[in-house]
Amino acid sequence: MKSILTIILLLFGLPVFAQIDPGQISGITVLSDPSELYIFFWDKAIRDTVDTARVEVVYNFRCRQGEQCQDYVMMLEVGVRHTKYYSPRLQLTDDIAMKVAAGLIRGSSSPGRDNREQYTAEELAIDSMAGKKEFNSEIWVDLANGVLTERCHDYQHRNLSLEYSEHRPQWEWQLLPESDSIAGYACMTAKAVFRGREWKVWFAPELPFNAGPWKFLDLPGLLLRAEDSQGDYVWEFHQLSQPTRPLVFYRVKSRVLRRNEWRKYMQRLHDSPLAVLGDNGRHLFYTKGARQLTNDWTIPYNPLELE
Repeated sequence: MKSILTIILLLFGLPVFAQIDPGQISGITVLSDPSELYIFFWDKAIRDTVDTARVEVVYNFRCRQGEQCQDYVMMLEVGVRHTKYYSPRLQLTDDIAMKVAAGLIRGSSSPGRDNREQYTAEELAIDSMAGKKEFNSEIWVDLANGVLTERCHDYQHRNLSLEYSEHRPQWEWQLLPESDSIAGYACMTAKAVFRGREWKVWFAPELPFNAGPWKFLDLPGLLLRAEDSQGDYVWEFHQLSQPTRPLVFYRVKSRVLRRNEWRKYMQRLHDSPLAVLGDNGRHLFYTKGARQLTNDWTIPYNPLELE
């Protein structure tokens, strides 16, 4: 008879008990918030300077998943040859993880994930400057070659990106007669239908950059606000600066999919995360503070692209 091991996990200061066969287990994850997917950080990425950022725009981003709305801080950097749209909180977490892995930050084995580790001054500053949640999507547009790439941190392995590339999407904008002012910038408005959603946007012609958050392109001015007709997704301009600093690509091993494969994978990941992440039942998931396995687990999913 195989021996059964009682495992006590002291995570977040709360005991979690499990009677399991240790020979059958590949890993255990305690979910602090089962309504979201756990993101594995990159602590061995290579920082590669690919361009120089000319404009840096911060947006407040709100999205609805199921019955809940989540707020994020997102960043757009516009270079000469590339644009980069990303979650600064997630990038800052990766930066700290790399410093921890290199031994440059002591007293912590990883970015502060639980109460056994010491939070650094950098970590404590993240909430005030980069929001309280990471948004796991990074979008690059290669302006010269007309290629858009979306990538994210893999949900199963550290130091791996999941990504796809496509030809730069074409937007068919219809200009609207109304105008407005955002943060002192005179804005024009436009609308378009894109992959199943109807969008209305506000853009500033005096800011001569054909760029915006997410995949918004092809407007004669920087996009400062966008919302879909259902109110599920809203971007609002927060601040703009014009630094001259490196535009950095974090290089890790990549798992490359086609866009349709990406969409199917993300849908399945939310509909049945245990089937995707559970390693055929060998990886166990617990809810924070619970003494039972998390068996029935789904995550609300409301994708930006519906087709």
